[in-house]
Amino acid sequence: NNLGRIKRRIDLVPDIPGDARLRINDNMDKLFADIDIFKKISDERESGLVDFEAVNVREALAGVIRQYSDFADFSFRDGMSPPTIFASQALLKTVFENLIDNAIKYKKPEQERAQISLAFSLDIDGQRRYVSLSFRDEGIGMDEQEADKCFYKGKGSQEGWGQGLYFVKYVIGLHAGKIRVGKEYTASGVGTEIIMNMPFVEESLNV
Repeated sequence: NNLGRIKRRIDLVPDIPGDARLRINDNMDKLFADIDIFKKISDERESGLVDFEAVNVREALAGVIRQYSDFADFSFRDGMSPPTIFASQALLKTVFENLIDNAIKYKKPEQERAQISLAFSLDIDGQRRYVSLSFRDEGIGMDEQEADKCFYKGKGSQEGWGQGLYFVKYVIGLHAGKIRVGKEYTASGVGTEIIMNMPFVEESLNV
């Protein structure tokens, strides 16, 4: 409600340049979308609707990879062997499926099969340690503007972006994790990298 009142007052200001007004409106829309996601996360965590358990990430991912072996080639880049995380195995599977579906859907026209590479690493944010999963494809990619919008429902310029990735962001947030676009790799004509950070099992138990 407070954000709604702020937005209405901004709309009444007469001398804001058109480009600046568009940027303000876009940022406000993102704030509303984030609030919607956080509310859903809070409601589901508090109601106990999601069952969390110790999950071996590599095994969970391997099961999904087998389902898509007819459509994509998978490889693992150098990195650590992932430890167990505390997660909903069913929801984690849907995250992997969404990312693989996107890589297949947005492969380059000349590619017969999607090319997907993965890597695990350790990420430290303050006092928290995370298992980081880098998920790269070699498809049509996206530019910086598309990357900024891809996690917001209905905001992606490509059909489908902003729907599945919105759900992925929600699920990762439900697990007290983080997700972002790896902008060092992501670019039009190059490919897309999605990086997910999930807390270690022994730290997640206290979330």
